[in-house]
Amino acid sequence: MTSIAETLSLAVSNHKAGNLKEAEVLYKQVLTQNPQNANALHLLGVLSAQSGRPEDSIGYIRRAIEIRDDQAAFHYNLANALRKTGELESAAEAYQRGLELEPEHAQSWFDLAAVLRELGRTEEAIAAYQKDLALRPKHAEACNNIGMLLFDAGQAKRGVTFIQRAVEIRPDFGKAHANLGKVSLDLGHANVAEMHLRRAITLLPDDPIVNNNLGNALSLQAKSGEAIEHYRRALEIDPEYAACYVNLANTYRTARRHEDALQHYANALALDDSIAQAHYGRAAILERLSDLEGAIESLDRALEIEPDMSGAVLLKGRLLRRSEHYDDACAYLSAAIENPAMKRVAGSLQVELGHVLDRMGRYDDAFGAFSSGQQLLSERPAAQHFDWTRYLSTISRSQKWIEEGGPTEWETSWDDGIQVPVFFVGFPRSGTTLTEQILDSHPNLVATDEAPLISNLMQRVPDLLGERPPFPEGVGQLQREHVLQLRREYMDEAAQFVGADALQECRLVDKLPLNLVNLPIIRRIFPESRLICALRDPRDVCLSCLMQEFRPNIAMVHFYSIETTARLYANVMNLWLHYRTKLGMPAIESRYEDLVADYEASARRLLEFLGEPWDDAVLEYTNRAREKVVSTPSYAAVSQPIYTSSTKRWERYEKHITKVQPLLQPFIEEFGYES
Repeated sequence: MTSIAETLSLAVSNHKAGNLKEAEVLYKQVLTQNPQNANALHLLGVLSAQSGRPEDSIGYIRRAIEIRDDQAAFHYNLANALRKTGELESAAEAYQRGLELEPEHAQSWFDLAAVLRELGRTEEAIAAYQKDLALRPKHAEACNNIGMLLFDAGQAKRGVTFIQRAVEIRPDFGKAHANLGKVSLDLGHANVAEMHLRRAITLLPDDPIVNNNLGNALSLQAKSGEAIEHYRRALEIDPEYAACYVNLANTYRTARRHEDALQHYANALALDDSIAQAHYGRAAILERLSDLEGAIESLDRALEIEPDMSGAVLLKGRLLRRSEHYDDACAYLSAAIENPAMKRVAGSLQVELGHVLDRMGRYDDAFGAFSSGQQLLSERPAAQHFDWTRYLSTISRSQKWIEEGGPTEWETSWDDGIQVPVFFVGFPRSGTTLTEQILDSHPNLVATDEAPLISNLMQRVPDLLGERPPFPEGVGQLQREHVLQLRREYMDEAAQFVGADALQECRLVDKLPLNLVNLPIIRRIFPESRLICALRDPRDVCLSCLMQEFRPNIAMVHFYSIETTARLYANVMNLWLHYRTKLGMPAIESRYEDLVADYEASARRLLEFLGEPWDDAVLEYTNRAREKVVSTPSYAAVSQPIYTSSTKRWERYEKHITKVQPLLQPFIEEFGYES
């Protein structure tokens, strides 16, 4: 007769060989002969778990523990089974009992940490992962997991360090690269996020979350074409990924493809009608299309789901203003400003309140609201990130460069068959959006609506030269082959913004006001181009800049007070006075006041300068504007007939403008405005 020991040994051999049915029969034979055999009970429990019967596993192993409580392996495997049935608290207790018996068992610390993490016991989970790392210093998974826990707990710097350590240990650890990309996104470092997520994609090509996050990183850098590709890939993998539909819609919205955006918001809401961001995104597009009724309906649904959604609260205040419910708008925004939940957008709310007070004729109160709002906006981390002195230094170097000769030795044309763009520059809030929409309504012209084409081109220069040359003098280092390549890349990217068909049929109008400062690289790459420079009364320009909320960048951080705005205006427009005579490019100045006083004459003058025939379509520019989602703060105004209420607006704020009058006076006189 076979002994119990022999039967148990045979059972273990079959178990190891994967012969689970034979092993189970043999374990049960042992237990028939000796129901108190703890090893047989334990191993039968392990086998039951492997066979997908965790409840049976728990029963067998608990019976084994009743007989032998001093076996760490029993408690470890009981914990694993309890974890499979969702009994996390009991699983944690079982791991902890096993570790009392065998504190050097690193895997138990790792698994305990995972359970504690699921239970939301973050500090204990971190401590358990640290125990694992003390025993296994090169355990990349533990480094990755502790890094994410630290990051989620608000210890971003420590968290990133641990995840980076995971990648150093295992360079092919896709999940760690994905997490580095995710945390870099959360920290606002889209370019770093892109680098890690691209690496993650090569390792995890079929992970929808990685594709979605890479889409987010690309979208934040205005690489909308690539972003859309990765969102679509994520949705191919997981067609029910509602959040990805929202991100795809947001990117289409940014790219001004509003029909596509509305469709994908609808796709997201079809999967989950409770996504406040989708309702809000839909409302934002409808508001820009001046469908105020539809916008309010969507916005009310977003606020029903998420009453303290800051963007939706701000948009509601704007909709009340645009609907001319000024008293309601004033009360709503004032209450929102006092709401602690709106602290993050208090500056934006103050600026919007300023617009309401301006419409109500309360100009001193309005100026106070604009100033207070801009002060709050200046204190946000996104604004504090930028060194405002750098932009002034760039302008100063540019002025010195042009005074010392500028592009006198540069080529004046490149014979490559490309139809060169028109560049439309000026100072922000000089009426550029209105003029752009008029030009865009001409059948031979298509406008970019402030696409970052030139700034993206400038980022390519160091790659081509192998160094980052000083601007603007370093632009002259570009050789013929570099220039021809940049011209092609520029046109390829422009096609993503305006459409390849439109670019084939039309001449591009690249409008971005502060490309004025970037004119040296435009002169180098597109010397054949014509320039339009927008002008407006400097006092109205500076006041209007104070009245807007701009996305922070190295230039826009100057608009947080009337004084710094006027200083930047003086620097930029003084640079223009040098460029217009010494840059060697055909240029025309277009005054906003002339445009609103005699629209047709101004439009004819511009088209004649561009060599384009007159077309009556430019008289119907508001129809074209309503079809487009305009990205600038002027989007509401340009869809309406021309009005003159924005001329000499500064007179209503004269006592506040007086302090910057000396800075602006030379330009008031130079550009022909009354003192």
